[in-house]
Amino acid sequence: MDSENQNNSNEHNGSITDGKNDITVEKVHQSLSQSAAIAVQDATDQMRNVNTISLTAIGMAMAQMLSSGDVEKYEPIIDKVNALLKNSTDNFNSVGDSACEIINKLNNK
Repeated sequence: MDSENQNNSNEHNGSITDGKNDITVEKVHQSLSQSAAIAVQDATDQMRNVNTISLTAIGMAMAQMLSSGDVEKYEPIIDKVNALLKNSTDNFNSVGDSACEIINKLNNK
């Protein structure tokens, strides 16, 4: 029996058999789903941490700006921190979209 026919005969009932191991499609699906969920959780943690640091930095810059009246000195800091917040949100959205895409592809097979 050639290897192509052997591979075809080893695929049955949603499982792949290599002669030693049995890997079910459900196990692969579960593993990929868990990995996607962990990626979203990590992105959530990252966004939360960036938000905490960024809001603290903005608060400090605002306090210094209000006490000194020097808007030109502190406005660029606030702008850069707001850009950091946007990047963090964009990263979260990208990770979430990718995770959804992976799960949807798995569910359509």
